[in-house]
Amino acid sequence: MSLPKAFATPEDYFEACFDFFTKYKFVLDGPNTDILINKTLNNIDIPDLECLDVYDEKFTLNGLKDIEYFKDFCTALERLSVLYGDVEERTNNIELEAPVGPKKKYEVITLAKEVEDICYIYGCDTVIDVGSGLGYLDQMFYEATGYNVLGLECNLSHYARAVDRQMKYHESSLENVVYIHHRVTKNSGEDISQYLRDYFRNHGAVCITGLHSCGDLAVEGMSLFLKMEDVRTLILMPCCYHKMERQGNRFVNFPLSSALKEVFDRRNGEELIGVPFMRLAAHPTQNDRSLEQMVFSLMSRAVLQLYAFTHKCTVSRNRRKAVKVRKCDTFEEYITQAATTGFTLIPNTPIYGSIPVSAEDEQHERINNFDLDKLRHIWRSYPEVHFKKAAIYIVMQNYMQPVVENFLLYDRLLYLKEMGVDVCEHKKFFNEGQSPRCIALTAAKETK
Repeated sequence: MSLPKAFATPEDYFEACFDFFTKYKFVLDGPNTDILINKTLNNIDIPDLECLDVYDEKFTLNGLKDIEYFKDFCTALERLSVLYGDVEERTNNIELEAPVGPKKKYEVITLAKEVEDICYIYGCDTVIDVGSGLGYLDQMFYEATGYNVLGLECNLSHYARAVDRQMKYHESSLENVVYIHHRVTKNSGEDISQYLRDYFRNHGAVCITGLHSCGDLAVEGMSLFLKMEDVRTLILMPCCYHKMERQGNRFVNFPLSSALKEVFDRRNGEELIGVPFMRLAAHPTQNDRSLEQMVFSLMSRAVLQLYAFTHKCTVSRNRRKAVKVRKCDTFEEYITQAATTGFTLIPNTPIYGSIPVSAEDEQHERINNFDLDKLRHIWRSYPEVHFKKAAIYIVMQNYMQPVVENFLLYDRLLYLKEMGVDVCEHKKFFNEGQSPRCIALTAAKETK
């Protein structure tokens, strides 16, 4: 990401971002599941909303510019936005032969080609893949270039499967592609340097890459890039910003730059920028579901949350995809899934007072789920205009997401520049229609 053209200095840009985020704080500072609990949608006040077709494919907030509220919103967005050109479609002569979907295949092929190009430009013959997963990127890169690859993965199951796949399908890469079970941190430099000496004794310059640089991993990769003498280039795809480590009410690795730290502290940034803010930064702006489907999903889940809140309970998912929304045409179908297999209600405080709870009683307490009649009553209590407000809320989040992400990533870019790295940028590598994770950080140390 970069500094929008409307601003002369980073400080001016960060100040304008804080003004914008503060004015529309209700879109940023709470979980989407809590919009009914917090009465979030009451902040959206549009005259004659009942007559507005928000689900029309041609509907945009720009069409509401005659309303002062949205005129200011759209004007501020325009000033704070950074525009990217069309993505250059990349191809690779090596076919990815693995049981992965089109999205994953597209990401691996594209990033492998980008890494190949940057290694060629800066003379790297070795790649460190942080968060290497099942090793798809590593094997494709090796087959295309013959370079050394060190894959570092903290998930033991993923690491074991990568090694197993290599032994079964890529035995010829054993001398050049090495997988290590290792959790990458900013203090991993000495260990990684030793791995390189052990396995690639005569290696040259090194490139650090990562396709799934979730949470703090992208920042840890930046730290290794700065500290390790052999590392010359960096190319990371950050994601899942909301998983970054927190201490108290602040993120450990945000802000990084001196420019943002000064503004952040003066504007009490920790009161505004929390997990929901970071979750929005990683939120995909394109979705293959219609706006009406997204509103249904948002409101349905919010009803469950409101029910749990009023009954002093917490909603716990029983599985990753608690409700298969695409198979739900009605709220009745949604709550049937939710109450039977999707979620469990857990009381916030023991209902048995000081009496010890037996395992049987605890299990009974957990599976005593939702009262479906009460859920139906809550759903019916919201008029159609409230659902239209939910649609406006979703559209506002989609409009704000690139600005929120730019705010976060520009801080990282400034930090690298403050540390003396002049060759660095955020670049759009992927087409958003094929992969929502489309922005990569690239950096290089100038040779002396």
